[in-house]
Amino acid sequence: MTTREVEIAAGARAVWDVVAAPAAHPRLDPRVRLVESNGADGTAGSSYVVAVGSTRLRYMITDAVPGDRLVADVFRGERRVAEQRGELTASERGVVLAWTVTQWAPWPLRGLMARVCRKALPRWLAAVEREATGAF
Repeated sequence: MTTREVEIAAGARAVWDVVAAPAAHPRLDPRVRLVESNGADGTAGSSYVVAVGSTRLRYMITDAVPGDRLVADVFRGERRVAEQRGELTASERGVVLAWTVTQWAPWPLRGLMARVCRKALPRWLAAVEREATGAF
């Protein structure tokens, strides 16, 4: 499990609009392409599929409270490979976004996957901050 957080000088709604919108993913990470989206953005029961290279990942939103938290199960094919959980808390500057990724990788790959996540998560959070504050 990897958790990182960032304090963002924006309101919870602005941050929520970024993390809950599948269409924002390609702006947050140029390697990502949105393939499909089903249901209202950021609502429990909605889902979307992104492609990272030839890998397709399906995100199923399992819990969502706008401006507060977003939880998604991530599948590769039929196999659940991760859970992502975002929590927003008010701060003096705006909001603190804490993002937790829990991965279920086969034993030989666990260390590698954890290192990749620890490296990628701060970059992703910085992209969320840029998008939410309009600081491109």
